[in-house]
Amino acid sequence: MNFLQPWLLLALPLLAIPIVIHLIHLRRYQSIPWAAMQFLLTATKMSSGYSRLRQWLVLALRALALAALVFFMARPLASGVSSWLASDVSQLQILVLDRSPSMQQTVGEQGTTKLQAVLDNYIKWNTTVGTGATVVFTSAFDEPLEFASAQQLLGDPRLQGNSLTSDLPALVENATRYIEQKGAARATIWIATDRMESDWKSQSGEWGTIRSAVKDGSADIRFQVLLADSAMQNRSIQLEEAKLVPTDKGSELSLSCRVLFSPQSGAGSSDTKQTVPLEIRIGEANTLVNVEVVSGLGELKGFRVPVEQASGKAAGWGSIQLPPDSNLADNIAYFAFEPPVPRKTLIVSEDATRLEAISLAANISPDGSVQHSVQIIEPSQLSSVLWEDVVFVVWHGPLPPGEDSALIKGFVERGGQVLFLPPEYPTEQSFMGLRWSAWVQAESASTEEVGQRLGPWRNDTVLLGNTQNGSAVPLGDILVTRYCTMETSGLELASLPKEIPWLVRLEPASEAAIGTAYAMASTSQLSDLVQRMIHEGSERLGRRSNRDVEGTAKSWSGTTELVLGNEQALSNRRFEHAGVYREESRTFAQNRKRDEDTTIKISDQDLERTFEGLVWFRVDASIQDSGVVQEVWRWFAWCMLIALLAESVLSLPSKRNQTIRRT
Repeated sequence: MNFLQPWLLLALPLLAIPIVIHLIHLRRYQSIPWAAMQFLLTATKMSSGYSRLRQWLVLALRALALAALVFFMARPLASGVSSWLASDVSQLQILVLDRSPSMQQTVGEQGTTKLQAVLDNYIKWNTTVGTGATVVFTSAFDEPLEFASAQQLLGDPRLQGNSLTSDLPALVENATRYIEQKGAARATIWIATDRMESDWKSQSGEWGTIRSAVKDGSADIRFQVLLADSAMQNRSIQLEEAKLVPTDKGSELSLSCRVLFSPQSGAGSSDTKQTVPLEIRIGEANTLVNVEVVSGLGELKGFRVPVEQASGKAAGWGSIQLPPDSNLADNIAYFAFEPPVPRKTLIVSEDATRLEAISLAANISPDGSVQHSVQIIEPSQLSSVLWEDVVFVVWHGPLPPGEDSALIKGFVERGGQVLFLPPEYPTEQSFMGLRWSAWVQAESASTEEVGQRLGPWRNDTVLLGNTQNGSAVPLGDILVTRYCTMETSGLELASLPKEIPWLVRLEPASEAAIGTAYAMASTSQLSDLVQRMIHEGSERLGRRSNRDVEGTAKSWSGTTELVLGNEQALSNRRFEHAGVYREESRTFAQNRKRDEDTTIKISDQDLERTFEGLVWFRVDASIQDSGVVQEVWRWFAWCMLIALLAESVLSLPSKRNQTIRRT
């Protein structure tokens, strides 16, 4: 229980007034023994216990009426939150706001979205209690947003929904770090989100780091979780493929997508079969296609459209759209297409004969419509390379010095992928935290094999992650006969027995680097690793026409124009929204990540485990009129009236006394 005018509680000692009056009243009369009165005292002895009880009840009710009056004037607050919520309205208020596509789903028949629901609840509390300033942490902003009052959050275009999956652990960690930097003694972190596990990442080790930091920190940090949920059914669409396919009559656009269906909460399963119409827009032409959705999943595969008929040229853009439902943010998938850009692998080596297997793997394209090529040069020829089509560099030899070092770092910063292989004769040269030491002959694990097989590796990374069907990268098939030891501060991804590093992800070239550099302790290779590095380099360098929303403006220029998408988005914030965009002569599309369409929600047990050992409370922001905070002075007004009424009833003279007076 909290109060908007707590200073009025100083009047609570007035509760002693009825007691003092009662004691004074008892002193008004003096008892004088009188023999004749003994008979009357004996006659009324049986009823004296009730009289005393009634006197005490009257006294208690008078005190209760005064207490209710004091509480009534102090304007008490009742809330679905814990008692500490408004105990210190001067404490720092931080709002961690989830603006992901799932937060744009409606939570009721009135069309209120989850995002609106959590903001309305927070603003109502802040306005009622009068805490004033709010600091907001949300996706796609490197720095927190500061608001002088909660009312300023209403209608702020920077807080509208976007197409990003929120990284709640990272946002909360930034908020705790901000509190420490400000030196605040008390702070409340409001987490306004839904239950989507893709945003919570409850199994991430970052939550353990956050708990330790909060417990060990000097500030008293408390958490308020504003959870929004929806019982409405929803469909979402995911783009699988949009590419040009050569035919005898020219080129055709091949489209593939998936439709996911989640039923209304409490309305049964999604096993029923239903037909969903898709509106396919290519340029200015529209086409309707029906997709059968069974058990919550429908697929459109390889739908062909002649390019000449669609746009008159071998490049264009479009969208695939679902009928309106409870969430408009996941009803549309955008795509762009153009003739595939060649993917070039650059091999820098003094002895290229040792890399024939890698060269062969890089020259084979898993997609017949995409041209792969390999260029082999010596380190002295690096300055003559045309980098426009290069997506992957294999460096075999002494680590790059001087100007060569600057060229490779620039390539990694732009998004390229680099793999460093050990030279035959290691030197003292170092690069990006890596230095080669010496070659070592691998000890054979058995008489049947010459060499060692790779030990454990991390399958939670892009390079070594499992395939879409769940199969692991076959690193265990690699037999290493000799390896070069390395000194590095990078992240170890795979190792040989005895924890000897074999594959390491090097430190970023700079904070702005988009690409990645790796170091491998031998010249052994897997075609899967080579193809993944080529694919990743192609994506990071912006060579692909279709990509995920990344939430960063680093790769955007001031000339980027919106072709199709959210026209209400701020022009300088379009990079966080799905849509089709044109940058100079090139058109590309971006969509929300697939994780955003999953229906996996954080469980109550995982939620409790996330905040284990911390002071936190949870409020359901989706229930209509649930109210984070309400004034409840009316309760105390009724309590005062009832107490006074009961006191007056008890104070009425009994029928027996009225009869005695009439006689």
